[in-house]
Amino acid sequence: MPIDFACTCGKPYQVPDAYAGKKAVCPDCKAKIVVPVASVVSLQSYASTNSKYCHYCGQTIALRAEICPKCGVRQTGSRGEETGSNRVVACLLAIFLGNFGAHKFYLGHRTMGIIYLLLNLALALPTLFVGPLILWVICLIEGLTYLSYSDEAFAAKFVRI
Repeated sequence: MPIDFACTCGKPYQVPDAYAGKKAVCPDCKAKIVVPVASVVSLQSYASTNSKYCHYCGQTIALRAEICPKCGVRQTGSRGEETGSNRVVACLLAIFLGNFGAHKFYLGHRTMGIIYLLLNLALALPTLFVGPLILWVICLIEGLTYLSYSDEAFAAKFVRI
């Protein structure tokens, strides 16, 4: 009975049961894969239980995929481990430390973090602290926007480093 399985890149394969437990190389992504021992795993159940979203483009990819086949961006973590930014933490950083760009640094946008920090410092004295107050309102809106996203949408929109 043939064995149905999918590579970590998501490409489905069907091989004779003689290859059960043997190592192979995916011709598409060149990943080393092990053929499953039993054929009880269907492709549909495999895809539903062993998939995640790309951290950059939001495409559904294999749980163990290291590189998204659609956009080519390397994924953080491995074997489905959740790593990276949390939308609640990003929201709190934006609200309480947004003037210093903390939320931007946390999300991996270092350039924007530096811009927020420099704007805060440059506008403090010349505008009698009105500039940083306006910047804080912008950060407050950003923080509340982070909360409005679902976890999947947040992961798709923001590069999680």
